Amino acid sequence: MTRSVYHQLSISAPLAEVWTLWTDAKEVIKWFAPVANVEPVVGGKYELFFMPSNLPNKNTSGCHIVHMIPEQELTFTWKGPNQFTELMNTPAPQTLVTVRFKQNPNGSTCVKLFHRGFQEDSSWDYAYDWHELVWAGVLNQLQTHVEKSTDYLLGYTPNIETKLTVSCAG
Repeated sequence: MTRSVYHQLSISAPLAEVWTLWTDAKEVIKWFAPVANVEPVVGGKYELFFMPSNLPNKNTSGCHIVHMIPEQELTFTWKGPNQFTELMNTPAPQTLVTVRFKQNPNGSTCVKLFHRGFQEDSSWDYAYDWHELVWAGVLNQLQTHVEKSTDYLLGYTPNIETKLTVSCAG
């Protein structure tokens, strides 16, 4: 049995734009990681480098896209930071991140993020808790990026609730 981190929020931008923010390396580096290698095809790379001064260590090198339905769903393998190397950065059990996208009736986009594969064993508790907080921060960064960019805004600011769980239509 495994556990999953889950967050959802509604972003005030059209679905196609939000999809691009996750799948185009030139966009990913604007809000997620300063260096990214993203090949938006099944089997393509989904590598993020969080500290340009320490590329060999602070990254998701070797991660790749395992499932993709354009503008609907993106699933990629994930590696945790160095403190979790022995726990979750080996071929098995590698965790998976799934991001689902859905256009809301008001033109905003519902984003649901699932990070699954955290073992129930207590040795995984810190990794689970760490990722729970970090993914909330990542989605907050995404929201902040969209709200500060006139390229994406639809003219309103959504209400963010605790843990970024915001109702998405449907």
